Amino acid sequence: MYKMEMIEKIKIEMKSVDFGEYPDNMNPDDNTKYNTYEVEINYEGRIIKELYGNRWFDELQEKVGDVAKETMKIDILNHIVSDCNVPDDFELFKTKIKEFEMVNGITMTMPYEEVYKQSIEQQDKYLSIFGRVGIEEIRNDLLQYRKDIPESEAIIRFDTNWTEMFRDGKTRVENEGNVEELGIRRIENER
Repeated sequence: MYKMEMIEKIKIEMKSVDFGEYPDNMNPDDNTKYNTYEVEINYEGRIIKELYGNRWFDELQEKVGDVAKETMKIDILNHIVSDCNVPDDFELFKTKIKEFEMVNGITMTMPYEEVYKQSIEQQDKYLSIFGRVGIEEIRNDLLQYRKDIPESEAIIRFDTNWTEMFRDGKTRVENEGNVEELGIRRIENER
């Protein structure tokens, strides 16, 4: 049986901070109310911190049970893997963003250069803690997790969402109605 060692090695602590507008959301049209948590991600003593928001609870939940914590951890790792597909070439990035806009019928409100810069910064932050090999191990663990627990397909979507198109140059996004769910910072809704 496949053992998801990478997922087990990653420790995530969450502290509830607010219910309301998501402070790191760059989409001015998104007025969804989120449960927001300060998240500390620890992998072999390397730590990063950031905000994470979800809409799973319709009121502030300061304490969540083990099942919810596990679900949030898997969701966070899904976002991390998704955010680590930024191409080295800005022109390729820009081309793919334009395809994404066209396919999904949206227009970004941020300049492409800023989206690219912030995407690279987000990716570099995750690579600094996990490395490229670690990201691939998380990727493989998540695929196995989804296979073992089919209901997790609702949150493990890194290989079907828009950032996956950067892995092999193929656009895999169609208008699936999941535009607002695709990243911890949701910068992909912008321009």
